[in-house]
Amino acid sequence: MDRGVSRPTLFALTLPNLVNRRTNDYLNLFCRATAIPEIRTATAFVNGHERMGISREQPTAIRFGKPFRIEVIENSEFSVYQDLRQWFDMTCVDINDPRASQRMNYYESYVQDMQLHKLELPDNLQGALGSTEMTANYKRVMTINFVNAYPINIGAISLNTESRNTVTTYSVDFTYESYSIGDTTGVGGQLF
Repeated sequence: MDRGVSRPTLFALTLPNLVNRRTNDYLNLFCRATAIPEIRTATAFVNGHERMGISREQPTAIRFGKPFRIEVIENSEFSVYQDLRQWFDMTCVDINDPRASQRMNYYESYVQDMQLHKLELPDNLQGALGSTEMTANYKRVMTINFVNAYPINIGAISLNTESRNTVTTYSVDFTYESYSIGDTTGVGGQLF
Protein backbone atom coordinates (compact mmCIF):
# COMPACT_ATOMS: atom_id res chain seq x y z
CA MET A 1 0.00 0.00 0.00
CA ASP A 2 3.01 2.33 -0.21
CA ARG A 3 1.69 3.77 -3.51
CA GLY A 4 -1.95 4.12 -2.43
CA VAL A 5 -5.18 2.64 -3.70
CA SER A 6 -6.75 2.84 -7.13
CA ARG A 7 -9.18 5.69 -7.72
CA PRO A 8 -12.33 4.94 -9.76
CA THR A 9 -12.51 8.57 -10.91
CA LEU A 10 -9.35 8.36 -13.02
CA PHE A 11 -10.05 7.00 -16.52
CA ALA A 12 -9.99 8.18 -20.12
CA LEU A 13 -11.84 7.00 -23.21
CA THR A 14 -10.42 7.07 -26.75
CA LEU A 15 -12.98 6.69 -29.51
CA PRO A 16 -11.86 5.90 -33.09
CA ASN A 17 -10.87 8.42 -35.75
CA LEU A 18 -14.38 8.59 -37.17
CA VAL A 19 -15.34 10.60 -34.08
CA ASN A 20 -14.15 14.21 -33.90
CA ARG A 21 -10.94 14.88 -31.90
CA ARG A 22 -12.81 17.52 -29.84
CA THR A 23 -15.28 14.84 -28.78
CA ASN A 24 -12.45 12.60 -27.52
CA ASP A 25 -10.97 15.51 -25.55
CA TYR A 26 -14.38 16.40 -24.15
CA LEU A 27 -15.12 12.81 -23.07
CA ASN A 28 -11.85 12.72 -21.10
CA LEU A 29 -13.44 15.31 -18.82
CA PHE A 30 -17.16 14.69 -19.12
CA CYS A 31 -17.61 10.95 -19.44
CA ARG A 32 -19.27 10.64 -16.04
CA ALA A 33 -19.16 6.89 -15.55
CA THR A 34 -18.19 3.62 -17.18
CA ALA A 35 -16.93 0.19 -16.12
CA ILE A 36 -14.36 -2.33 -17.26
CA PRO A 37 -16.60 -5.15 -18.53
CA GLU A 38 -16.60 -8.54 -16.90
CA ILE A 39 -14.98 -11.57 -18.51
CA ARG A 40 -15.99 -15.13 -17.73
CA THR A 41 -16.00 -18.62 -19.19
CA ALA A 42 -18.97 -20.61 -20.34
CA THR A 43 -18.63 -24.13 -18.99
CA ALA A 44 -20.08 -27.58 -19.50
CA PHE A 45 -20.22 -30.36 -16.91
CA VAL A 46 -17.94 -33.26 -17.82
CA ASN A 47 -18.39 -36.57 -16.00
CA GLY A 48 -15.56 -39.00 -15.29
CA HIS A 49 -13.03 -38.14 -18.00
CA GLU A 50 -10.01 -38.54 -15.76
CA ARG A 51 -11.55 -39.91 -12.56
CA MET A 52 -14.69 -42.04 -12.46
CA GLY A 53 -17.52 -40.44 -10.49
CA ILE A 54 -15.96 -36.96 -10.51
CA SER A 55 -17.76 -34.17 -12.36
CA ARG A 56 -16.07 -30.94 -13.21
CA GLU A 57 -16.82 -27.77 -15.11
CA GLN A 58 -14.86 -27.68 -18.35
CA PRO A 59 -14.42 -24.25 -20.03
CA THR A 60 -16.01 -24.17 -23.48
CA ALA A 61 -15.89 -20.47 -24.48
CA ILE A 62 -14.85 -17.04 -23.25
CA ARG A 63 -17.69 -14.56 -22.67
CA PHE A 64 -17.14 -10.80 -22.62
CA GLY A 65 -19.59 -8.66 -20.66
CA LYS A 66 -21.69 -6.62 -23.07
CA PRO A 67 -22.66 -3.91 -23.68
CA PHE A 68 -19.87 -1.50 -22.76
CA ARG A 69 -21.70 1.55 -21.38
CA ILE A 70 -20.63 5.13 -20.87
CA GLU A 71 -22.56 7.97 -19.25
CA VAL A 72 -21.99 11.35 -20.88
CA ILE A 73 -22.54 14.87 -19.55
CA GLU A 74 -23.52 16.74 -22.73
CA ASN A 75 -22.30 20.21 -23.69
CA SER A 76 -24.66 23.04 -24.62
CA GLU A 77 -24.03 22.60 -28.36
CA PHE A 78 -24.85 18.85 -28.30
CA SER A 79 -21.71 18.23 -30.38
CA VAL A 80 -20.81 15.00 -28.55
CA TYR A 81 -24.31 13.62 -29.12
CA GLN A 82 -24.11 14.57 -32.80
CA ASP A 83 -20.71 12.87 -33.24
CA LEU A 84 -21.87 9.70 -31.51
CA ARG A 85 -25.09 9.77 -33.52
CA GLN A 86 -23.11 10.07 -36.78
CA TRP A 87 -21.21 6.91 -35.83
CA PHE A 88 -24.48 5.18 -34.90
CA ASP A 89 -26.06 6.29 -38.22
CA MET A 90 -23.28 4.55 -40.16
CA THR A 91 -24.94 1.19 -39.38
CA CYS A 92 -27.92 1.86 -41.65
CA VAL A 93 -28.35 3.39 -45.11
CA ASP A 94 -30.73 6.41 -45.15
CA ILE A 95 -31.38 6.15 -41.39
CA ASN A 96 -32.55 9.78 -41.28
CA ASP A 97 -35.06 9.39 -44.12
CA PRO A 98 -38.34 8.31 -42.51
CA ARG A 99 -39.72 7.10 -45.87
CA ALA A 100 -36.74 4.94 -46.83
CA SER A 101 -36.45 1.22 -46.26
CA GLN A 102 -33.99 0.17 -43.60
CA ARG A 103 -30.97 -1.44 -45.19
CA MET A 104 -28.00 -2.20 -42.97
CA ASN A 105 -24.48 -1.28 -44.06
CA TYR A 106 -21.61 -3.75 -44.27
CA TYR A 107 -20.15 -4.59 -40.86
CA GLU A 108 -16.62 -3.50 -41.76
CA SER A 109 -17.85 0.00 -42.71
CA TYR A 110 -18.75 1.07 -39.14
CA VAL A 111 -16.78 -1.09 -36.67
CA GLN A 112 -13.64 0.41 -35.14
CA ASP A 113 -11.37 -0.32 -32.20
CA MET A 114 -11.68 1.94 -29.16
CA GLN A 115 -9.82 2.12 -25.86
CA LEU A 116 -10.52 2.69 -22.20
CA HIS A 117 -7.46 3.79 -20.23
CA LYS A 118 -7.28 3.28 -16.46
CA LEU A 119 -5.33 6.19 -15.04
CA GLU A 120 -3.68 6.75 -11.67
CA LEU A 121 -1.77 9.57 -10.07
CA PRO A 122 1.86 9.59 -11.28
CA ASP A 123 4.77 8.37 -9.18
CA ASN A 124 6.65 11.45 -10.39
CA LEU A 125 4.72 14.57 -9.39
CA GLN A 126 6.29 16.54 -12.24
CA GLY A 127 4.44 14.47 -14.86
CA ALA A 128 4.70 15.27 -18.56
CA LEU A 129 5.23 19.00 -18.44
CA GLY A 130 4.50 20.86 -21.66
CA SER A 131 2.34 18.11 -23.15
CA THR A 132 -0.90 19.11 -24.90
CA GLU A 133 -2.55 15.75 -24.15
CA MET A 134 -5.25 16.15 -21.49
CA THR A 135 -4.29 12.98 -19.60
CA ALA A 136 -0.49 13.41 -19.91
CA ASN A 137 0.03 14.08 -16.20
CA TYR A 138 -1.54 10.79 -15.15
CA LYS A 139 -0.01 7.33 -15.21
CA ARG A 140 -1.74 4.86 -17.56
CA VAL A 141 -1.68 1.59 -15.68
CA MET A 142 -3.91 -0.40 -18.02
CA THR A 143 -5.52 -0.02 -21.44
CA ILE A 144 -8.57 -2.00 -22.46
CA ASN A 145 -8.72 -2.31 -26.26
CA PHE A 146 -12.22 -3.07 -27.55
CA VAL A 147 -12.03 -4.85 -30.90
CA ASN A 148 -14.56 -3.96 -33.63
CA ALA A 149 -16.76 -1.78 -31.46
CA TYR A 150 -19.74 0.33 -32.50
CA PRO A 151 -22.63 2.05 -30.71
CA ILE A 152 -25.82 0.01 -30.45
CA ASN A 153 -27.86 2.31 -28.22
CA ILE A 154 -27.89 6.03 -27.46
CA GLY A 155 -30.11 6.47 -24.45
CA ALA A 156 -32.99 8.85 -24.03
CA ILE A 157 -32.18 12.42 -23.02
CA SER A 158 -34.48 13.61 -20.26
CA LEU A 159 -35.65 17.21 -20.50
CA ASN A 160 -37.47 18.77 -17.55
CA THR A 161 -38.43 22.39 -16.87
CA GLU A 162 -37.96 21.89 -13.12
CA SER A 163 -34.37 20.59 -13.37
CA ARG A 164 -32.69 24.00 -13.38
CA ASN A 165 -29.53 23.13 -11.44
CA THR A 166 -28.66 19.81 -13.07
CA VAL A 167 -26.73 18.76 -16.17
CA THR A 168 -28.01 16.92 -19.23
CA THR A 169 -26.82 13.31 -19.29
CA TYR A 170 -27.44 10.18 -21.31
CA SER A 171 -25.89 6.75 -21.74
CA VAL A 172 -24.32 5.18 -24.81
CA ASP A 173 -23.98 1.40 -25.19
CA PHE A 174 -21.33 -0.14 -27.42
CA THR A 175 -20.99 -3.73 -28.51
CA TYR A 176 -17.68 -5.28 -29.53
CA GLU A 177 -16.25 -8.66 -30.48
CA SER A 178 -13.68 -9.02 -27.71
CA TYR A 179 -11.29 -6.97 -25.66
CA SER A 180 -7.69 -7.25 -24.63
CA ILE A 181 -5.78 -5.82 -21.69
CA GLY A 182 -2.54 -3.97 -22.31
CA ASP A 183 -0.05 -2.88 -19.67
CA THR A 184 1.45 0.57 -19.85
CA THR A 185 4.39 2.20 -18.21
CA GLY A 186 5.15 5.67 -16.95
CA VAL A 187 3.27 8.91 -17.27
CA GLY A 188 1.29 9.01 -20.50
CA GLY A 189 2.57 5.46 -21.14
CA GLN A 190 2.00 3.49 -24.31
CA LEU A 191 1.03 -0.14 -24.82
CA PHE A 192 3.87 -2.67 -24.85
